[in-house]
Amino acid sequence: MTFQYSLWPASVDDGDGAVDCLSLEAGHGSLIGWTPEFFDGWRPTEAGDTLLAIAAAVYSIDKIATRTASQDAWTRRISLKVVADRNFEPSLFSAPLSFLTGDDWQIERELKSEPQFALSAPPLFSSAEVDVVSLFSGGLDSLCGVIDLLEGNPDSRVGLVAHYEGGQASPR
Repeated sequence: MTFQYSLWPASVDDGDGAVDCLSLEAGHGSLIGWTPEFFDGWRPTEAGDTLLAIAAAVYSIDKIATRTASQDAWTRRISLKVVADRNFEPSLFSAPLSFLTGDDWQIERELKSEPQFALSAPPLFSSAEVDVVSLFSGGLDSLCGVIDLLEGNPDSRVGLVAHYEGGQASPR
């Protein structure tokens, strides 16, 4: 069994008119989405826009695609179609995701003509303000990773990236 998903820009009517959003769909309806209000006060670069969309999709798919439906009750076959620009190379994501999750990820690109969102807010920070970005869960392993990073280069400007689900993405 292959779980098939598509991630693309969409437009929804919120009662006050159409709102641009991002939608992850699985053939039977929208699974996730966010609107430009998500980006109030900041905006990602175009590459960051694509990466954020993929990260949200991968996280959501991992939460909803059951492992018990697969032949060995663990390895899922997951197909994800992403609307992205020419600079996005799907093969750079498929192998690492397959390794990290123990699943078989197939990611395809559908070319987009413009950024996901037309945003007017300035970037939260420029890439010139940090030298390296590190995932930071708040656990001891990620803290040790940051300490190792800073011991190797004490003058390094580190951007820490974290995530808090808040019970919003729990499976039903």
